[in-house]
Amino acid sequence: MSHPKRYALVGTGGRANMFTHAICGKYKESASLVALCDISQTRMNWHNADIKQRFNAEPVPTYLDADFDRMGAEQK
Repeated sequence: MSHPKRYALVGTGGRANMFTHAICGKYKESASLVALCDISQTRMNWHNADIKQRFNAEPVPTYLDADFDRMGAEQK
């Protein structure tokens, strides 16, 4: 069995739910959300809370935009 494809969502604005819901819901067998990255910690916290409530999934690490390179190194 192959490993799920790993996704880091960069930008958690109005359309982000389209991606988080697909990755954590319909495609959870073949996809894995590993991080959120945005200029707003508040929006990332909201998405983590939504993911927990909607999909009973653990929060993913969050990275501010200035930490984009660190996110790539840590989440591969």
